[in-house]
Amino acid sequence: MRMWVFGILARLGGVGPVYVADGAKGRYGMKTLWITFLFAVVGTLVAGVATAQMQQEVPRYSCSAVLDVCPPFTSVLDRERPFPSKDQLDCLAARCALLIKSQPVVREAANSEQVRNTIWFKDKPDSAAERLAAGLAVSYEPGTGLITISMTGARRNELPDLVNAVAQAAVVRSTEIANRQCQDRIRMLRMERTSLADTRDRIRADKAKLLRDAPTPDPMDPNGVLILQLRRLAEAVSSAEMELSEVDASIQLMKQWLNQGEASSLPQVAKLVERDPVVCGLLMRRAEIAAGLGPRGPATTTQPGEKDALAGLDQQIAARKQDVLATFVKSMQTDAEYRKARTLSRLAELRQKYRLADVSVRDQRATLSAFCELDRQDKTLTNQIDRIDNCLVDLRMLLQGKPLEIMINASTPPETSAPK
Repeated sequence: MRMWVFGILARLGGVGPVYVADGAKGRYGMKTLWITFLFAVVGTLVAGVATAQMQQEVPRYSCSAVLDVCPPFTSVLDRERPFPSKDQLDCLAARCALLIKSQPVVREAANSEQVRNTIWFKDKPDSAAERLAAGLAVSYEPGTGLITISMTGARRNELPDLVNAVAQAAVVRSTEIANRQCQDRIRMLRMERTSLADTRDRIRADKAKLLRDAPTPDPMDPNGVLILQLRRLAEAVSSAEMELSEVDASIQLMKQWLNQGEASSLPQVAKLVERDPVVCGLLMRRAEIAAGLGPRGPATTTQPGEKDALAGLDQQIAARKQDVLATFVKSMQTDAEYRKARTLSRLAELRQKYRLADVSVRDQRATLSAFCELDRQDKTLTNQIDRIDNCLVDLRMLLQGKPLEIMINASTPPETSAPK
């Protein structure tokens, strides 16, 4: 096996057929092998020197673009950029630097029109993204928020197109990512606003129904018609109860007078008896008889029947007084009973009206309480919707912000003089 290997190496070295054998033939084969190895080493050295010379003769150029890291706006009311700390700025710069060298940014830059028109792209279009990523150098200066994108190559006029394409793709990609977060937030806020608006519409419909079904035109007035009516009915019920108490007291007093026989001594009874025509006639007749006046003029002597006449008149007067007293007492009792019945009827009617008014007032208070609760919820939802509207305006304004901005575009590097 070793002899066959030596033979192949000898043929590759340009030596004729070699027969490897023991003794002299073996020594001849080893010599040929060393000559072949020497040729290979010399050829390698010559190729290296030629390549180095060619590289020295072909100039290399570098160009760079500078990007500025922009902190996001905090509010639409304050369009000034905030001043983050050094650590926060370095963190933003590091994230943006990783984004610049990411595959989406590099692929977008490689597929841009300005890169596709270059000879660099047309040489190997299939591996343009990989070559662009390999040739990029991205760095940032701590504490400044500045990111440098640089690239080195032999095509001086095409290097700015490559670097600027990467910078523009990074700005577009970073803006898309930042806007995507704002758009997701806007979509969530819009869904929440729609839900809150639907709930508020239902609450307002319930408020309108409460006002429509209310027993009074203005159920929200705490001193409305029903309240005033209830107060007047309460006063009327109290007055009727006092009147009923007075009627009951008068009836009890009359019963007491009748039981004790004191009714005839009442002033109103005495006046009534005095004004009775029958009693007045009997009294006048008795006075005439007592004065000795008869139908024939003054009597000179007392008639025997005069005493009997006076006694009869006294009895008639007493009987008449009893009749007048009985009639008066009966009339008073009837009047008291009538007043009592009328007062009881009016009191029952007033109490019924009071109960109905009280129920209406309670319903009104319940309506007022329910309306106030719905109104509170309505105001709360309105405030939430207003805050969401303000946030939506804020987010729409924030969509205009760019996390990265091109500060310095790459330019064509100056041409170097070729070595002599």
